[in-house]
Amino acid sequence: MTIVGANTSLPNRPRSLLPFLGLWVASYLAPLFLTSVAAFLVVLTAYGSTPDGGQSRAAVVWLCLFPSGLAFSQWLLMRRYMENPLPWTVATFGAALLGQLANRFVPELTGDTIGNMPQLIWVFGVLDRAFGFQIAAATLTEFPPALCYGVAWSLPQGLALPRPRSAKIVWIATLMPTEASAVAEMRGDATVDSATGAPSRSFGKIAL
Repeated sequence: MTIVGANTSLPNRPRSLLPFLGLWVASYLAPLFLTSVAAFLVVLTAYGSTPDGGQSRAAVVWLCLFPSGLAFSQWLLMRRYMENPLPWTVATFGAALLGQLANRFVPELTGDTIGNMPQLIWVFGVLDRAFGFQIAAATLTEFPPALCYGVAWSLPQGLALPRPRSAKIVWIATLMPTEASAVAEMRGDATVDSATGAPSRSFGKIAL
């Protein structure tokens, strides 16, 4: 499976890896910071005038501004090293957009859903014995959105990576669990009662 421009070469390799990695990280952090500030200001200004306190408007900001800003920053960086940075830019935009959609619209698993599936009950039991009830509940709850998030981020960029097929596979295999773990960690508090710190009561129905 290939995409247009997937065989793009790197005519100008970075002379030093550390400065390049620094610029790479900055190209992600800059649009992330700007989008966070913009979304916060939107919530701040719309808090009293909308039923959801501006959360829906902030979601639109994240869906529009972050993918665009990230794609632009990656284009600014990679045009120095690629003859045609457009495929990578498009892949980055698509990855960021699909990641945001997965994070916001892919439903979580509930205790009732897990309780009705013997395979998931077995997995929950293994995780419970290994890591404890809270981590087991959070892991299974966030598994669908985390998996979709990992696929969304790793697959487009992996296919557009201007390297041999083996490097593409390594990229996808490395980035997918990394991104999935990151979003699962960020969303893990959804299975914990904010007031008490106890795991969500819906998991109490699971009989191990």
